[in-house]
Parts: sequence; structure tokens; C-alpha cells
Amino acid sequence: MTITAAEVVDRLGSPDRIRMELAEFRRNAAAFSAARPRLIDRYRQRWVAVFGGGVVADGESFDAVMDGIDRIGLPRAQVMVRFVHADARTLIL
Repeated sequence: MTITAAEVVDRLGSPDRIRMELAEFRRNAAAFSAARPRLIDRYRQRWVAVFGGGVVADGESFDAVMDGIDRIGLPRAQVMVRFVHADARTLIL
């Protein structure tokens, strides 16, 4: 199945929207990384959702955090959700 560029844009949105969403994702990732020591102290062994540069929801399970995101009305695709653990992990791609 071949997908055209127009179909990709229809599915993903305009380049400006994609650029905005990627910028938000980078900001959330940077906030999570910068605040990691504080997050470990406060949210160890919990799931957290980061949006707009700060924690907007936390819970004991992924589903609980996703429910919190939905209650707040945030767009799931733009919220970074991570499990907070004390061990540093390396992701190899």
C-alpha cells in the first residue's frame, strides 16, 4: 500500500501543527530530565504525566495517570508519561 504525501499530512496534521507538537514534546522531555532528582524524591515508583513543563498527574498505574490526563482534558498525544524510578536506564536504538 502506497501512501501519498497528502495522506500523510491529512493523518498527521499540517507541518506547523507537527512543529508545535514536537516543540511541546521537547519541552516536556527537557522538564522531565531537568527535574529527575526532584521527581525521584517525590514520585518514586509512580507514574507521572508532564505537560507544559510540569507534572500534571501522577498515579500508581499507567491507567490511573491516563485517566487523570483525560479528566484534566489534556491531549494524550502531547503529554509525556513516564515511570519514575531511581535507576538510570540507557535506551539503545
